[in-house]
Amino acid sequence: MLGACQNPAAPSKEQASTQQVEVSQKANALATVPAKQQIKAGLSVGQIHLNMSADSVVALLGKPDQQDAAMGTASMTWYAQHNAAGYQTNICTKAVQEGASGRQHAAKAIRITSPWFKTPEGVQTGMLLKDIQHHYSLKNLGFNAHHNTLYDDLHLGVAFEVDAKQRCIAILVHVPDDARVVNLNFY
Repeated sequence: MLGACQNPAAPSKEQASTQQVEVSQKANALATVPAKQQIKAGLSVGQIHLNMSADSVVALLGKPDQQDAAMGTASMTWYAQHNAAGYQTNICTKAVQEGASGRQHAAKAIRITSPWFKTPEGVQTGMLLKDIQHHYSLKNLGFNAHHNTLYDDLHLGVAFEVDAKQRCIAILVHVPDDARVVNLNFY
């Protein structure tokens, strides 16, 4: 009868120690990635946050190297050292309100190709999909305009663009639980 009162699922001292180390490693990983390099699923990439005004994004990053707008959405692209062959930062904005100064836009998705940015788990571009899948619940969304495959953790608000060799070539942070923003055109 006494055995029925014990919790058989309670971790052993060794298991508890291992769990504490894993939690500590995740906290340390976030602490070791400077804020300006952090990818926070569903929130931000570096200093750019979802729902930040387009004007604020431009104030931080400067004039975009390329931009396009249509039907209430806009796409802005910055190239590393203004070289189109280099790494890209793409921001997709949507109109959020009409004001006295005209239509206001806010960032709804952020796409980066540089491995300089990292998640708290250390996920960055250049990694293989199989290694990324250890950290996220990914759903295959199919091919994009460049024949790369998009894998999304819709609930967390992060997607990974993967090439034919199963290597991550871009990371996309978007509004959590909003599938519409994943399909926005960055090209």
